[in-house]
Amino acid sequence: MRKPHMILPFLIPLCFSFCQAQVEDNVIGTFTFNEQITELSFVYAWYAPDMLDSSVTNIHLVFSDDPIPNETHSLPDLRALGEEGMIHGLMVVYSTEGASKDSVVEVNLFHEETGHRSLGSNGGEIEVVLTKHDEMVMEGKFFTKDPTTLFDYTYELDVSFKISLPNK
Repeated sequence: MRKPHMILPFLIPLCFSFCQAQVEDNVIGTFTFNEQITELSFVYAWYAPDMLDSSVTNIHLVFSDDPIPNETHSLPDLRALGEEGMIHGLMVVYSTEGASKDSVVEVNLFHEETGHRSLGSNGGEIEVVLTKHDEMVMEGKFFTKDPTTLFDYTYELDVSFKISLPNK
């Protein structure tokens, strides 16, 4: 009769913990820009310091119709992809701390018609409903109640998502 290996009791909790941490990223929704509807199929997330208060860290979520090469995280690179028509979508910057805690603090559009357009704080009319948000996962919905006109274009957003968050 074989004796159980002594390391086995230590591996089971480790495997359980690892399995729980894994989340399949998922995004379903549309982004409409000047009546052109884009199906959003990809979502990416990373943390970055707030532009006005470097002691605050925000979550940057990029929703796009096509994959982003090498998970590009710089605004100039994302802007270039939008100008070239390689991606259509948006970046939502969500604050989890500081004075703007639990709110959208910036929205950027990526589309060949604009290349890049910052909608500033809260993107005008973007609503947020989070069903889960902890250190590992963010799940919820970003949407506009009605079409929003800003400058010389109109946009709508209706996207539900679930994403594993990176380490801070």
